Amino acid sequence: MEQITSTNKSFLNSGIYILAAVLILCAAVGGFYFGKKSSVTEQKTQDQIVREIFSGMPFTNNLFGIIKEINISGKYITLEAKGLAGLNLPQEYRNKKIIVNQDTKIRFLENKDPEVFKKEMEKQAKSKTDNSKENLNPASPFIEKEISLNDLKVGDQISVITDNKQGASILDNEFTAVQIIFNKGVSIPNF
Repeated sequence: MEQITSTNKSFLNSGIYILAAVLILCAAVGGFYFGKKSSVTEQKTQDQIVREIFSGMPFTNNLFGIIKEINISGKYITLEAKGLAGLNLPQEYRNKKIIVNQDTKIRFLENKDPEVFKKEMEKQAKSKTDNSKENLNPASPFIEKEISLNDLKVGDQISVITDNKQGASILDNEFTAVQIIFNKGVSIPNF
């Protein structure tokens, strides 16, 4: 009888170990499943937060950034946009496809000679004090030159004025350029 009892105890101990192993296995599988599910929910929440922050901000159809790719045959630029109103865009929202069409103006702004600019400013100030009827455009520190897509290079910092598409958002992935402005001497602030 004692032998039967020790066999029962041994069987009972084995059963407890098996039950414990099954419970641990279930906990591990359940933790993996629910952990993965919560990280997907967490990512959606981050996306919703980003959209909430940037959707309330007015988009003025201006993008600033660094050229990451130029596709001459496809007539587009991949731009890494920096941000809007001093707010950095999260990394996954920075790359923008900028479509360049036959109506897109690409301009290079070259810094004017400081003496020439100073004379223009003086002339403008004098015409204001003389009540001149002469229509003077405001003096600009730049000389504008029209260039082509071929003149731009990966790494150039540019400003892009996009078409005024209704409902456009800084979070959109694709824009059509109305004007691209490149000035080699100016760097885009790192928001």
